[in-house]
Amino acid sequence: MHSPLDDDSRLGVLDGLQILGLLLAALLFAALPLAVGVVVACAVPGLGGLRTGLSAIAVLGLLIAIVILAVVIGERPLRWTAVLLPGRPRLQRPIAELVVFFLLMAALLLPLESPLGALTAAAIACGGYRCLDPLLPRLEARRARQ
Repeated sequence: MHSPLDDDSRLGVLDGLQILGLLLAALLFAALPLAVGVVVACAVPGLGGLRTGLSAIAVLGLLIAIVILAVVIGERPLRWTAVLLPGRPRLQRPIAELVVFFLLMAALLLPLESPLGALTAAAIACGGYRCLDPLLPRLEARRARQ
């Protein structure tokens, strides 16, 4: 009888590193619109830049932490607005999206010096995520066909 504890079924160190590598690649891909927003906010004169003393690795780690936090938060803002505005279903999604936008802007104030830079970076990131949103069902359908 085959047991899950057999030597053949155990994950090796190399398998674990591959799984961690794939997880890191997925997090980096998910943080791409945030990174583009931060780069643009830093590149445009008058929007401030990164806080002094922050390295690129620290900023990337913070952006990955924001993505993880967004995954943990999930659809909660939409549920909160559904509870707070039960008779107004047309207002629930836009208000939930505004809440998420301002939470993202507040999180981007950590690496960026200026609130205007954080506003710009959050707007670019939200626009990027909005553009990527229709692609996900297409990718899932293509993967299901293969």
